Amino acid sequence: MDISDLVIDIESGAVSKADARVEDVPVRTAILREAYIARSRKTGAPDRFVCLLGEKRQVLSTFFTAQ
Repeated sequence: MDISDLVIDIESGAVSKADARVEDVPVRTAILREAYIARSRKTGAPDRFVCLLGEKRQVLSTFFTAQ
């Protein structure tokens, strides 16, 4: 599947501070948003965007799920 464009809706969702660990890796921030992904030049319903950030704001995990 070809993804041609990605638009993250900054008005939706939340940014939350965290004090958690995944095994030995600290998780400091969780970002939940909606994102519109253009596949084959067509944009459909928004997908949920989840991103976990560690120390120094490095991205630990990012994924999209259909609502």
